[in-house]
Amino acid sequence: MARLNFAGPQDLRQLQKLSTPVWIFDVDRHGIWWANSQGLAFWKAGSVDELRLRDFSSDSATVRERLRQIVELASDDGQINDTWTLYPSGEPQTVILSFQPVEIEGTYKGILIELVQLLGRDANDDTWRLLEAARATSLMMTTFSMEGQVLTQNPAALACYGAPGSSDDGLTQLQARFRDPALAEKVLNCGSSNELAHWEAEMRTAAGLRTHALSARMGRDPVNGDAVTVLTEEDVSERVRLRALQESEKERLKHAVAESSDKLRISQERFELAVQTAAIWDWDVVEDRLFLSPNFTEALGYERGEFTEHLRANRIASVLHEEDVAAYEAKIVDHLAHPTRPLTHEMRFVTKSGEARWYHCQGKCVTDEHGKAIRSVGLLTDITERKALEATLLVSQRMEAIGQLTGGIAHDFNNLLTVIQGNAELLKEFQGSDDELTAEIVSAVRRGADLTKHLLAFARQQTLIPKAVDLHQLVPEMKKTFLRTISETVTVDFEAAPDLWPVHADPTQLETAILNLALNARDAMPGGGTLTIACRNAEAQEIARATELELERHDYVVLAFSDTGKGMSPEQVQKAFEPFYTTKGVGQGSGLGLSMVQGFSRQSRGDTRITSVPGRGTTVSIYLPRAEVAATPRANPTPPEIALGQDEHIHILEDNQHVQETVSKLVRSLGYSVTTSDTAAEALEWTHRNPQADLYLVDILLPGGKSGVDFARALKTRQPSANILFMSGFSENQLASSSGEELGANFIAKPFDRSAISKALRHVLAGARVAQKA
Repeated sequence: MARLNFAGPQDLRQLQKLSTPVWIFDVDRHGIWWANSQGLAFWKAGSVDELRLRDFSSDSATVRERLRQIVELASDDGQINDTWTLYPSGEPQTVILSFQPVEIEGTYKGILIELVQLLGRDANDDTWRLLEAARATSLMMTTFSMEGQVLTQNPAALACYGAPGSSDDGLTQLQARFRDPALAEKVLNCGSSNELAHWEAEMRTAAGLRTHALSARMGRDPVNGDAVTVLTEEDVSERVRLRALQESEKERLKHAVAESSDKLRISQERFELAVQTAAIWDWDVVEDRLFLSPNFTEALGYERGEFTEHLRANRIASVLHEEDVAAYEAKIVDHLAHPTRPLTHEMRFVTKSGEARWYHCQGKCVTDEHGKAIRSVGLLTDITERKALEATLLVSQRMEAIGQLTGGIAHDFNNLLTVIQGNAELLKEFQGSDDELTAEIVSAVRRGADLTKHLLAFARQQTLIPKAVDLHQLVPEMKKTFLRTISETVTVDFEAAPDLWPVHADPTQLETAILNLALNARDAMPGGGTLTIACRNAEAQEIARATELELERHDYVVLAFSDTGKGMSPEQVQKAFEPFYTTKGVGQGSGLGLSMVQGFSRQSRGDTRITSVPGRGTTVSIYLPRAEVAATPRANPTPPEIALGQDEHIHILEDNQHVQETVSKLVRSLGYSVTTSDTAAEALEWTHRNPQADLYLVDILLPGGKSGVDFARALKTRQPSANILFMSGFSENQLASSSGEELGANFIAKPFDRSAISKALRHVLAGARVAQKA
């Protein structure tokens, strides 16, 4: 039978005579097309023309979806009855409506709606709110008879499965939902035994096979009192896929995170259990009354009445973590100001016992006919275990990556610094040399060595050593040494407020962050440009307004790096702090620089922010806390002491020709005679042909399959009294596990200066043990 088609109001004379309110809703254009006199009275309208002008644009996506379902799922000559909450004059009216799909003007889809019954308010407000939340939630809720047939389902379930129908293979409607029909018995057993159960299963939905998290419990049919089973479902297909990827990632990292793998597994299991339970809120914005479902109250450790009294006296902010209050308040203001936008936010609630738990908030506004928010409803999901799991995995990944990075570059970088520093110190010995320039070179080498040690310390997560730092002194010093070398075509400008406060931070880490950001700015300006480093004070009032930053309400100093380069898109800015993300080409960057800068700033109780405009440049701002004490000026270094030799014979085993030549010159300048070898095999051959040297200065990592330690072990078998001093571009801790007690005896780390090598040589020759770190 074809659907009724109304060309115009002249076709509706018979409906005009009905004594019940009737109207036709235009689904395509989302508005009322016609109403009889009783319908006009219900909607408080003087005429059909006036009612056609009524604005329904503020209706939620849930309302629009339910209307589309009625048009698509109802038969042409059948009717659907459903309970709705309407707002004819801004006040809620709960009614039972009869729906029949029709066509309007031969083109548009419509619904003939008849008001069957205006429901009273016998139930309390909480019941009505829970009913509306059940309709609006994205969770699928279905009530089944004990025979496995559908009694009722909310809009989310209807959209997922469609209208219930008969099965050709004799399955009940409950069995037909499962890929494994035998699981239906598990659901009905929960209803008959009055037990609550949670599990995951593959379901046959209108969109195909999907994985759902299920929760089943016993209930009562409010119509006839019969026992029923209430099934709640959440689509977790994406989460299951991500979990599978996560398991694969855990397998790849099992050697790096062996000690924490059991904790990660337990955290994952706890997370899966936690996310199956979500709490409902309903906030009456006009009356400022907040309803929270009992399971949320219990999760925070309060009795229901006790929690209600607590909120009435102290407001919701009293149960939020103090660091999250400002962001929450700003989010709520935006939520009410833009009621058509969905609310998504994460924040910490504090339980009665003082424990902080993370919750994910997802909700929406209900508006009046003017589009003003009058209610806010939604779900609260405990994500505490997920947060802990994410943090653990991120740390594990970062530690593995940084360990590989630092292990690969430390040795070669320190060899280069050894050559630079050694030659600079040798240059100082010549008359007419520029002492100021050589001092700057030596100072730059020392800074480079500090940076290398800092990377190694960061990989081991050593504790920071913060102190008061004067940026007026630090940045110009870096500009004079490191920063002026970033490019010949990049100009570096430094601007600082005259009353700039000192910052409380680890100076070595701060130097690393400055260098990282300077190099990023250089790479963003391949054709040249200007890097402006600006420092200013930011008082607590300004910080309180910066809700996008993770900052306490204290005074901070802002160190901003602004380049005139190509800039970044909003999508690139959003991902910029992710480890390994980079906009540079292959081999041009690790993607760790910005993540390390942000990690340093947050570890220092600050934060980092990026602003960028494509084609106009980027600004990276580091917020660091103001120091409570004044910075101590950097002391001028005292001249190092030099311990000279007495023409003893030193044999140097070093494979890098530049390092070998530089160290040889340094040792000769100290009054020693020197011979050299490039490999362990060559050095052992030398010992066969020559008298015993007074001391062997041995690099640990060598080519040819034999290390410096292998050479030392072979030498000791023939010359037990041989004096050996090891050297390496790696740290002593990195090499100790593979080098044994031989390394623990005497060791000096590259790069070393003339004073350090002179003292080390004298100590070993005097029979004392030395383990100096340059």
